[in-house]
Amino acid sequence: MVISRTKVIVGVAVVVLVIIVVAWAAYRLGGQPGVAPAAGNATSTAAGAATSTPTSTSAGGRTGSSVPTPTGSGSRTGTAPVRYGKYTRITMISPTSNAVWSIGQQHTIQWNQPGGVTGQLSLVNASDGTIAGWIQQNIAPTQTYFVWDARSVYVSSISSAGRDVVPGEYLVKLTYDAPDVSSAVSAPFWITAATTTAN
Repeated sequence: MVISRTKVIVGVAVVVLVIIVVAWAAYRLGGQPGVAPAAGNATSTAAGAATSTPTSTSAGGRTGSSVPTPTGSGSRTGTAPVRYGKYTRITMISPTSNAVWSIGQQHTIQWNQPGGVTGQLSLVNASDGTIAGWIQQNIAPTQTYFVWDARSVYVSSISSAGRDVVPGEYLVKLTYDAPDVSSAVSAPFWITAATTTAN
């Protein structure tokens, strides 16, 4: 009988000790540096959402390339994205279907709302869906348009090298760096060397 009570007391003591150790470890892990969101350059809005200000405001292509460098600009201001559940739906406004964009003229690529995260604009061949090049490698989280002269594109999403755009039928594709923000594709449009009215 005495041995039985001793085993019970030891067992209870071990369980209590384990609970104390687990609670202490959880408390210590919860207070570790890095758990709280980093301040960075984020600012808090009245609604409690964090908005980020891009550190780079340079527009257009990268420097140092011996081949054609894409040029363009876009707004880095906008409102918070409208979410559908946990999903942000982006749709392209321009280029419109069968629009004709002349190389060398300024054309506005526009979408309905900011994505809230960074993204890229690419030029896609309408005939087979392959990427002809990247129009802009870094779309800001608040951006809703980009002005492009249709002259050249980057050869990849990370390269500073560019190449001239060949006249033809294309689509513009907008993709974001987050799975909960939809990509968007424009209607087919034409890029031509001929002088036409910009859309």
